Amino acid sequence: MSGKIEADSDLVNAREGRKEKITKVYTCEGKKLEDASELSAGDLGLFTKSPTLRTNDTLHAPDAAIVYPKLELPTPVHALAITAKAKKDEDKMNQMLQRITEEDLTFLLSYDKETKETVISGMGELHISMILDKIREHQKIEMETKIPRVAYRETIQGKADAEYTHKKQTGGHGQYAKVSLEVNPIPRGEKYKFTNAIFGGAVSRGYIPGVEKGVIEAMEAGILAGYPVVDVEARIVDGKEHPVDSSELAFKLAAREAFRECMRNAKPVLLEPICNLTVFVDEQYLGAVLSDLSGKRGKVLGQNPIGGGILEIKAQVPQAELMRYAIDLKALTASTGSFELEFDHYSPISGRISDDVIKAAQAAKAEEKE
Repeated sequence: MSGKIEADSDLVNAREGRKEKITKVYTCEGKKLEDASELSAGDLGLFTKSPTLRTNDTLHAPDAAIVYPKLELPTPVHALAITAKAKKDEDKMNQMLQRITEEDLTFLLSYDKETKETVISGMGELHISMILDKIREHQKIEMETKIPRVAYRETIQGKADAEYTHKKQTGGHGQYAKVSLEVNPIPRGEKYKFTNAIFGGAVSRGYIPGVEKGVIEAMEAGILAGYPVVDVEARIVDGKEHPVDSSELAFKLAAREAFRECMRNAKPVLLEPICNLTVFVDEQYLGAVLSDLSGKRGKVLGQNPIGGGILEIKAQVPQAELMRYAIDLKALTASTGSFELEFDHYSPISGRISDDVIKAAQAAKAEEKE
């Protein structure tokens, strides 16, 4: 950015405050390295064997501390679920992918606990393909990719109540707990609320935490497609305990089953993630892009000219419709369009779309069991 780097000089890594010894500097032409005596501001060059440097670090002279703002990098827009063909290569593959994320900050690696998938994200199909080809070539690891599963949610549209008695006798102390629950929908985004509405001490206070644990455990997997339950209030309104056989565990198990029964009777519904989508396209492709968004169940919020014949389109679109949008937009706009994406909220779905999601979830569970 300023000044110059010379061979056999000392610099400081601003992030760590540690010295970096620059022994040799090179210029690069293709795969060919050429020794250079110095690199001036604006030159592209390289040096090797740095123990501390990472992408976005600033190097400065020991007597002139400078830290540049980090580069504002675009958010990855194309994601794939990835697995190694051979189970034994899984750890090695993840190590290589993690190393690449440290170098390339537009490439992300994550593990989705809900869908149990390792997901990689990049700037497009070509970007990800180049990274995977490099791993295949150098590490001899064969990998498989597919479109990631969408993290749906479940909630309720009505009120319901249910009662469940957990009773088990195994010799000696048994297990006994009776729980009466009511469930109500709460505003979208509030996630969860638990209320102890028992009057008269039908269930001792010491068992109430067990009831709440049972409700939380039941909410981890809904009854439609096994997705987490959100935006529900659970109220314990009555119950019964045994002086010898009751325990926190018994009340947890009873509450879990009572909540599931409530869910079945409270008009359960699937929720899908809705994303804010901003698309930048040349005017000539506007009609094709708008038509495509309409086919993707998108809701266009507005369009603004931003200069140079480029239009900015703002829309809200279900995430499930955007899993291949980097590829779709490329085809629609002769590779000239770009877009940004961020999660906004969850919205109910029903009918054929809901049925398809449930069938896919059931098929995935059956596959896991096999």
